[in-house]
Amino acid sequence: MDSPEQAHQMEKKIASELRKGDLLMIRDRACRITDTPNHFKNGKHGKAKVVGAAEDIFDSSKSNIKFEFSAKESLWAPVLTKSEYLVIGLGHDGNALGLMDTTTCATRHDMSLPDNELGEGVRELLGKNEQVIVTINSCIGRDLLVGFKKDTSDEQ
Repeated sequence: MDSPEQAHQMEKKIASELRKGDLLMIRDRACRITDTPNHFKNGKHGKAKVVGAAEDIFDSSKSNIKFEFSAKESLWAPVLTKSEYLVIGLGHDGNALGLMDTTTCATRHDMSLPDNELGEGVRELLGKNEQVIVTINSCIGRDLLVGFKKDTSDEQ
């Protein structure tokens, strides 16, 4: 754990309780478990081991990360928060986003549109002068745009 702030963004989990879809810190990266067997393999010294695979939630282009832990080992798991923001502007470069939190009305200008179908979808709706709500997942001080939708709150 690098700082006290990161300790508040983490929780402890026991390796034997891990399930597919759980988050886990592996090699200082926030990962989602993609494959965990229902049984535990006996280790070299007779202790039960949990083996499986995970992928980095911020960089899914990386291949699966294999892991093996003692079944009783205590591990760090990042706490993921999901927030919705109204897009209030797009920068001159066509990538920088101006966002307003839909619950607190706080603004931020530190996100860029990704170069994928999510980014293209947001650009398309903004090009039609539609209001767009984006969903951003945050953990361990990093953010990732994971979804978007047309804002229908003003429609009757």
